[in-house]
Amino acid sequence: MALIWAACQLVALAPLGIGGLMVSRIVLGASEGPAFPAGIHAVFKWFPNERRALPSAIISQGSSLGVVLALPVLNWLLMTYSWHVAFGAIGIAAILWAILLATPWEGRSNRRS
Repeated sequence: MALIWAACQLVALAPLGIGGLMVSRIVLGASEGPAFPAGIHAVFKWFPNERRALPSAIISQGSSLGVVLALPVLNWLLMTYSWHVAFGAIGIAAILWAILLATPWEGRSNRRS
């Protein structure tokens, strides 16, 4: 999902016109839909019942916190360069995030505890 999201952001760097941008926004909307349920399902699989509150809260509030943290940087990119560069920066950040999430780490399990 993160790579689809990144690709939809990076489309803004290409000279595709309004049609290409509209298609990328539609694909973005369709790919964002399963993100929250998939995250909550991962919490269900990775954490025992008594330890699920904090991870669930982090997932629920993560999108709001992400906007607050990214807004100053994106505003600077927008004002200094263009909206294309701001979208590109979001796409690059999404690729880095996908790599981080795909990297296995010790203690991570796909089985329920």
